[in-house]
Amino acid sequence: SPAPKPEQRDRIFVAFTSYRDETCKNTIADLFTKAAHPERIRVGVVQQNAAGSAAEDCIAGCKVCLEQQQRGRIVVKRS
Repeated sequence: SPAPKPEQRDRIFVAFTSYRDETCKNTIADLFTKAAHPERIRVGVVQQNAAGSAAEDCIAGCKVCLEQQQRGRIVVKRS
């Protein structure tokens, strides 16, 4: 099979779950703001907040997170 393209080979995928985690957005923002090459990072989050709970969303209100999500670098599955 052909070798992966360099831009695919150099990516870092970070996956985690969040259960009513108030620091989730800080973790995601830190990943991108502290990275030497934030364009190489991809994040997958399974967010487990009860419907109607006051728990914070992992992306809402986080400028860095929203920007990276719009660029296709963050995917959040809410359950």
